[in-house]
Amino acid sequence: ETNEVLSTIDENTKVLSEKISSVYEKVGNMLESNKKVVGVTSSVSAISEQTMANAEEAAAMTNEHIEQAVQAQKLVSELLETSKQISKYIDK
Repeated sequence: ETNEVLSTIDENTKVLSEKISSVYEKVGNMLESNKKVVGVTSSVSAISEQTMANAEEAAAMTNEHIEQAVQAQKLVSELLETSKQISKYIDK
């Protein structure tokens, strides 16, 4: 009977050891997957930051172009006015 109990304990210990190894392997796989998720998240974050920076730069360039267009419009208006005034003297 003692041998039987010891044999059962031995078998249960082997089963427990196998289950612990399996759990250890699964935890290792989870850690690897977690590292990949962190890496992808970091990449997405970097891409988002770059996209935001590009959008801000594009907005700044658009504002600059609008300002330049307004200045060009003013210069054209002044040129037309000057042309009208010169025409008065030439037409006389």
